[in-house]
Amino acid sequence: MKITFIRHNCYVAEDEYTQIIFNYTDGVLPPKNDKGRIFVVTDAHPVFFSTRIFQSDGDLYLLSHDIHAPFHLPVLHLSPFEEITLQNLHIRASGSTDHGISIQLNLGNKTLLYAGNLNLWYWPEDKPSDRKIMEKDFDRYLSFFENINPTVLFFSVDYRLEEEYVHGPMAAIKRLNPKHFFPIQFADQPQILPIFQEKMKDHSTTVHLLVSGESIHL
Repeated sequence: MKITFIRHNCYVAEDEYTQIIFNYTDGVLPPKNDKGRIFVVTDAHPVFFSTRIFQSDGDLYLLSHDIHAPFHLPVLHLSPFEEITLQNLHIRASGSTDHGISIQLNLGNKTLLYAGNLNLWYWPEDKPSDRKIMEKDFDRYLSFFENINPTVLFFSVDYRLEEEYVHGPMAAIKRLNPKHFFPIQFADQPQILPIFQEKMKDHSTTVHLLVSGESIHL
């Protein structure tokens, strides 16, 4: 499987037959090359979603339940705790501690987990009661993916949270034990990425930091 970083929250995962595009907004995509092209959108916010995908050559659109799409397109809207199997593609959706969904895709013998806005969002202005509710939701939604040992985890490393940024990704890595980790939601402060990578150097999960347009084979 090949993983390509496009920009911000967009990655492309593809094997010999299928190309999965997560949260495309802009940038240059790899050629389709007669593969089945699947667009995945986990959140209606503009940093995750652009209507440009509906003018692209998509064979399937997997969209969060809150996203509207043209009626003529092959669309599946997903809500938390839904599971669907389409031929060789197994799909499981969970929730988010903000908006939208998180999603697991099983493609061949690889498991991809894109967390979207599922994170421990510890903002300074939060009340303790709000944090407890958010922590409970985080636990409930993340638990849906436990024991799958994902091949790839896409998860927030967002330094807008300042030093609190680390709690969500570290909890996800500890509980899910992914083989490979790719950061999202870091665009405003990418300087935090090598610091996070260093923090995780002794863990069995490999943290990958790609530049726009760069690919890696797993």
